[in-house]
Order: sequence, then C-alpha cells, then structure tokens
Amino acid sequence: MEELFDRIVRLPLGAKLGAVVGIVVVVTAVNYFVWPGVSEMYDKIEQKQRELSKLEQERTKKRAIANNLNQYRRRLELLEQELAEALTEMPEDLRMDDLLTQLSELAKKAGLNLTSIEPQSESRASMYYKIPIKMEVEGAYHEIGVFLDSVGKLRRIVNVTDISLGSPKARNEKIILKAEYLATTFRFAGDEAGEKGKKGKKGRRK
Repeated sequence: MEELFDRIVRLPLGAKLGAVVGIVVVVTAVNYFVWPGVSEMYDKIEQKQRELSKLEQERTKKRAIANNLNQYRRRLELLEQELAEALTEMPEDLRMDDLLTQLSELAKKAGLNLTSIEPQSESRASMYYKIPIKMEVEGAYHEIGVFLDSVGKLRRIVNVTDISLGSPKARNEKIILKAEYLATTFRFAGDEAGEKGKKGKKGRRK
C-alpha cells in the first residue's frame, strides 16, 4: 500500500489528480455495490438465527409437554391398576355365588365339614355395604385354624367374627368341634353414593 502511495506522489500533477479520482471511484463503487450486499446478507443471517432460536424454544416446549404427557399416562395406568386391585378386594357387585363357592372349597381343603352357610341381608355403611354370612363347620381345632387363615388370605376382604367353639366329640382319634362364626364381606357402593348424594341435595333445595 505504501509503495502505491509513493508512486502516486512521484507522478506529475495531472496524473496525481487522475489517480486520486480513480481511487475515489473505486472506493465509492465498493461502498455502493459491495457493502449493501454484505449488509443484506448479514440481515438475512440474523433473521435465520432468530428463526432458528424460536424453533429451538418451540421444540423444547413440545418436548416438555410430551414428557409431562407420558408421566400423566403412566400415572393414569398406575391408578387404573390400583383401582382394579381395590375393586377385587371390595367389588361393586355382590358376586355372592363366587364367594360362597370359595368359602366352601376352603373349608373342604382344610378338612372341615361345612354344615351350614347362610348369607344375611346387607346393610349400608357410608361408602360400602356389609354382607354377613353365618357359617357352621365341624372339624378339629387345627383344621378350623387352617380354614380361618385361608379366609384371611382371600383377595376379597372377609372379616371373621363372633367365633364360637363347642360340642366336642371324639371321632377317629380326633376331637371334633362345632364352630359357628360370622364371615362379613363388603361391596363398594360405587355410583350409588353419588346418586343418593345428588338426590339429597335436590331434596334440601326444596
């Protein structure tokens, strides 16, 4: 660059003026033609960067929504499983025939003689119904204990109360007892509770 200026300085005056004019023209052309193009390209790059940043933010939000949705689905599946297990322990329908069959089979497996099994009327208790079943069996003390233990392991809730043992008899070198007790099972009131609650509210409005 210095060599160029030295050459211009050594030129005659007329030549100097021509060189200076030429330089001004070149610089002006560069500013006029080159710089606007560079500026436009720079603006495009900035615009694309903003668009890219916006897309990245949208993708991050969508990923967060998808993750929350997956967590919600897993939680829903878990609640459905828990509800199914709870309804196994306390079903909405009575299923009395199934329960009586189970109790009879457990008594037989324990070696007991089932002499009587009588379901009683169900009674309402808050959000569920209680269904008592009177039972009489005959067998050895150990066999009665095995039966009661098996009843306690049923998936459906069955509470055994009011146990009475008596009338001992000797039979085949065993002491046979007569056992009377109350086996109470339960069923969930389900939608009945909600319907009765709605009727009660309507009645109070009147």
